[in-house]
Amino acid sequence: MIWFQIFQEGPEFEARANRKTFAPPELSLKDLRNAIPQHLFERSILKSGLYILIHVFLTVLLHVSAERIPIILDQLSKTYIHPKVIQNLVQPILWMLYWGWQGMFFAGIWCLGQSQKLVPHLFLMQNRTRGSLRVLLLPSIGY
Repeated sequence: MIWFQIFQEGPEFEARANRKTFAPPELSLKDLRNAIPQHLFERSILKSGLYILIHVFLTVLLHVSAERIPIILDQLSKTYIHPKVIQNLVQPILWMLYWGWQGMFFAGIWCLGQSQKLVPHLFLMQNRTRGSLRVLLLPSIGY
């Protein structure tokens, strides 16, 4: 196989490209909703609370591991790698990775809290008080 053959179109794409017109399927929203299992539309305090707790736990875990970046880099510079390489290459890369991932986690928490302002307080939870409490707490954590 010649190396540039990996950039050729696949047979599925070629078959679709040879068709002259696109015809969207005859599908109503009711048909689409009926195709989705009904248990997926049910709200669960336990399930939504678990997802929120996992998200917050991962955020805290990432923060705790980031606190150890200087300690790990100090040990690496004493044993394996030249200190200038650590200071000028490895340390900035690790901190940029931390800032990016932590920013995404905090944005996710913030969005979970802000979504309540756009939709009713029963978005994830059927209990209005718990939903309101989530609206109050999550955006504060996400800042």
